[in-house]
Amino acid sequence: MEATKSVPDFCLDDKGHLKETHAYYTKIQLQVHVKRMEVGDFCVFINEDLHIVEGIPLDKHFIEYSLTKLDSFFENVILPEILQCKEVGNFRDGR
Repeated sequence: MEATKSVPDFCLDDKGHLKETHAYYTKIQLQVHVKRMEVGDFCVFINEDLHIVEGIPLDKHFIEYSLTKLDSFFENVILPEILQCKEVGNFRDGR
């Protein structure tokens, strides 16, 4: 597969499998988890040809790890910002 060599950080490895280190892997894992499915299909277009990677199974260990990181990010970054805005009345009015 030529695209795996010519495109930096391409999502597929040289065997046509989605790289577990690519951001798309995280995305499909979270989508499969949220939809309460066991497998998600990942498709990519390469030079106008559709390439379907076999179903990507839910990786429960990856989900547990990711959700722990997301919880930590929410508690340590997002929530303090929300609370600070509320304290100083700094919410935007949507205009």
